[in-house]
Amino acid sequence: MPSTTLDLWGSKMQKLFLDGFEHSGTTWRVAVLGVTGDAPFLKAVGNFTRSFNNVRKTHTSANPQRGICWLCLAGRETPEEAYPFEDLGFSGDWIETRGRELPWAEPGPLLRWFMLPRDPATFFRPDFFHVYYAGVGKDFVASALVYMLKGLYGQGSVAKNLAAMNADLKKYLRMTKAKLHCGSLTADLLGYSSTRDYPKGRWSKSMDTAVLTKFVVVLLSQHAWETTVSHCNLLKEILESAYSIGRVIRTCLGGTFFLTAAESLEVVSQGHRFLKGYAALARQAYDRQLCLFKFMPVTHLLNEMILTARDQYLLCGTAVNPAAESTFMSEDFVGNTARLSRRVSPMAVAQKTLQRYCVFARQQLDAAESLSLARLFLLD
Repeated sequence: MPSTTLDLWGSKMQKLFLDGFEHSGTTWRVAVLGVTGDAPFLKAVGNFTRSFNNVRKTHTSANPQRGICWLCLAGRETPEEAYPFEDLGFSGDWIETRGRELPWAEPGPLLRWFMLPRDPATFFRPDFFHVYYAGVGKDFVASALVYMLKGLYGQGSVAKNLAAMNADLKKYLRMTKAKLHCGSLTADLLGYSSTRDYPKGRWSKSMDTAVLTKFVVVLLSQHAWETTVSHCNLLKEILESAYSIGRVIRTCLGGTFFLTAAESLEVVSQGHRFLKGYAALARQAYDRQLCLFKFMPVTHLLNEMILTARDQYLLCGTAVNPAAESTFMSEDFVGNTARLSRRVSPMAVAQKTLQRYCVFARQQLDAAESLSLARLFLLD
C-alpha cells in the first residue's frame, strides 16, 4: 500500500495508465513521461546525492566535491577527476559523463510506479520557469542593470543613476504597455548593497525577469547610447546576450510541444550564444575585479536544457519545446490555492484549504456546464 503522498499519487497515475478511464465510450490512458519542478523539489523526490546543495561554499576545500547535477558529473572534483560546472557550451568535459552514474543511493518513491527511460535520471526534468525566470535570468538581468547604472548614466551616485534608469523604464513600460509587478527598480530589488556583493534580482514575480530582459535590449539599442555601447565590451556583450536569450524565449513560447526544425535550430544556436555570452561576461567581470555575473548551479541546468535540445535536433530534426516541460500553469495553480488558504482557520489549514478548493472546483465545473448548455441552446 502507498505510504506517502508521492506513493499515493504515483499509484493513481499508474492506474490511469494501465486501466485508463472511460469517457464517451472510449478508454483514455494517461502516461507520465517525467517529473519537473524547482531544484529543491526534484532533489527531495529524487533522493539526489548530487544537487545544487553540493556547490563549493569557499574558493578552496579539503573535501572532494560530489557534483551539482543529477544528469551528469558537473561540479565533481576529486584528486582523480574534475568536471567544472562553469564550463558553459557544448564542449565541457562534463558532457561525456551524462548518464554515467545514477544520482541516488536509493531511488525516490516515484520510480517504482512508472516505465523509465534507459537513463532513469532523465525522468526528472529541469524546469525552464525556475531555471531562467527565477534563476539565471535574475542573476543576469540584475548584474546587467547594476553595471548599466554607471556605464550609461554615470551621474555620481547610485540614487541619481537609479532615478535616471527608472525614468527610462517608465517610458518603456508606457510605450510597450508591459506590466512590471515590482513597480520600479531599487538597490534592494537588484540585490546591490555594495561593490563587494554580487547582484541578485529580488523581485517576487519571476515574469518580471522577462520584462526587464526586454528593457535591457531596448535601452542598450537606443541611438543615444550607440557610441557608449560600441566602446564598452561589457555593454556590447550584455546587449548581445540579452538579445539571444530573448529570441530563445520568444521561440519557445510561440512554439508547439515539438518545435519545427527552424525553431529547434533557433533555440539551440541562440541558447548557445547566450551561454557563451554569460561565460564571457563573467570572465570580463572577474578580470576587472567586478562582482558581477556569478556562476550558480542553475546556470549549468540551462546548459543541460539547451544541450538536450541540440541532441534531439541532431537525432531527428526536431526537439521538445523546453517551455513545454515547465511549471508556468503549476505556479498559477499554486497561487490560486494560496489565496484560498489565506481565508481558513490556522487550526486546520490543510483540511480547510482542501475543502474550500473542492467547493471552488465544483463552482467552476457547474459554471462551465451551464455555459456549455447555454451555447447548445443558442445553436439549436
